[in-house]
Amino acid sequence: MRSTTVFFNTLILGVFVAIYTPSTAQIAIGAKIHRGFIFSHTPYISGLVQSHFNIYELTFSKMPNGKKYWHNQYPMAYWGVSFINSNLGYPKVLGNVYGVLPHFNFPILHCKKYLLKFQLGTGIGYFTKIFSRTSNYKNLAIGSHVSINMRGMFESKFIITPHWQVVSSVGINHFSNAALKTPNYGLNVLSAMIGVNYTFNKSKDTNNFIHKNTTADALSNKWYTTAIVSAARKQNSPPGGKNYYVAALQLSVCKQITHKYRLGAGLEYNYNRALQREVNAADFTSLSRIMVGVHNEFLIHRLSIVSVTGVNLYSKAKSDGFIMNRLGLRYYFKNKLIANVSLKTYLGQADFFDVGVGYTF
Repeated sequence: MRSTTVFFNTLILGVFVAIYTPSTAQIAIGAKIHRGFIFSHTPYISGLVQSHFNIYELTFSKMPNGKKYWHNQYPMAYWGVSFINSNLGYPKVLGNVYGVLPHFNFPILHCKKYLLKFQLGTGIGYFTKIFSRTSNYKNLAIGSHVSINMRGMFESKFIITPHWQVVSSVGINHFSNAALKTPNYGLNVLSAMIGVNYTFNKSKDTNNFIHKNTTADALSNKWYTTAIVSAARKQNSPPGGKNYYVAALQLSVCKQITHKYRLGAGLEYNYNRALQREVNAADFTSLSRIMVGVHNEFLIHRLSIVSVTGVNLYSKAKSDGFIMNRLGLRYYFKNKLIANVSLKTYLGQADFFDVGVGYTF
C-alpha cells in the first residue's frame, strides 16, 4: 500500500512538472511493466532464482529542442529518469528493490511512426533486505541496502497519436555495490517490457534539428591526452571484513573519430591494499597493478560514456583473472578539468567503484 501511494504521488508530481514546463520543451511521462527473471551468473546465487516477476516503472523524459549544435549529435534522442519497484521473485530473502535511474536514449532507427533506440542508464537502487549471518544468510548477492543500478535496453516506440505512444523493450538491469560491502555477487535481471507514454507536446519533426555542425566537425581527427587520479574503498570477504582503500591513475591517448566518438589506448596503475591477504605481502610492489587497455568514448556534449577493455601487464594477485573492464561517466569542464566516476570489473565481478578528477591536454 505504501509503495502504491508513493507511485501515484510521484505520478501527480510529474504531471504538474509537465504542465508548468514551457511549451517549447517536449516532455513525456510513461507507465511500464516488465516481466523478468534473475540470470544466475554464478553458482553462489542460484538459490535466489525462484520465479519470474514483475518490475513496475514510471518514467519522465525530455527530448532536446534542437537549438544547440550538440543536439544534432543524436537527433530524436531522449534523456530522462525512471523510478522502478520489484520484489525480484523472492521477497522473503531479497525483499523489495526501489530504484532511481537517470538514462539517455540513443536513436538507432526512426521513421514517421516508429522509433528504435538503445537506453543506457546508471542510478541507485535500495534493497529492503540484505545479507545477515543470522537472519538472511541466503542472500549472497546484496550486502548493503544501497547499490548501483545499471541498465542497457533496446526499446521500440510506436506513435499512435501525436500525444500517445506504445513502447516495448528487452534489456538487462544490473545491481551491485561495487564491493563496498560484502557479500556482493550482484544481480543481473533480464526482462521484457510493455508500456505507454503520453507526450504533453506534439512530436517534433527531425527537421527542427540543426544539420550543419561545423563546430563539432572541426573536432574530428584531433588527439586528446587525458590523466585521471581517483580513489575507492572496498571490503574483502568474509562479510564484515576489513575495509581497504584503493588509489588509481589512468593515462590515455585518444583520437576523435567523429564529433561523438573517440577511440584510443591507455595505461592504468592501481595501488590496492585489499590485495595484501591474497599475495601475503604488504609492500608497495606486491599491492600494485599495471594494466593496458583499449578506450571507447561516446560523447554527449560535455558528458561522455567511457568503456575500457584491457589486460593486466603486472599483478601478483591472480584470483580476479587476466581481463579487466571499466565503464564510467566523465564530465568535461571548460577549463579542461574532468570529473570522473567509474566501475572496474574482472569478467563481470566488481573490483571497485572509484571517484576522481583529471585533466585533458
